[in-house]
Amino acid sequence: MRLRETGAGMRGAEAWASTLGLSKSLTMLDLRGNKVGDLGGAALAEALPHSVSLISLDLSDNKLALRTARALAKALANNRAGLTSLDVSWNHFRPPDARLLLASLIKNSSLRALNLSWNGIGKDAVSDG
Repeated sequence: MRLRETGAGMRGAEAWASTLGLSKSLTMLDLRGNKVGDLGGAALAEALPHSVSLISLDLSDNKLALRTARALAKALANNRAGLTSLDVSWNHFRPPDARLLLASLIKNSSLRALNLSWNGIGKDAVSDG
């Protein structure tokens, strides 16, 4: 379902989060540019393990930051979120946030595409030194 730039905001994200576990047929959710903010992003991330059908989620350009990164990392590491594609580009993630997400992938066997571009992360987030 494409819901780009509808102005849903945090309340819209919370509403979507509450329904993710109910849908058995929603495979793609595109919430790009909805200004869901860090609280709304975290609510969506916390709902991911309850979704049985969602495989593609676009949360790009939504002002996401550390709270969302923590919730996404937990959902991805849990591996109950069956996502194969996650786009969180154009947000406010920083190197520590990216490291959380990348570390969660060690336990995840389903995610095939993760877009972290345009977050101000830089190469230091993924290098050893």
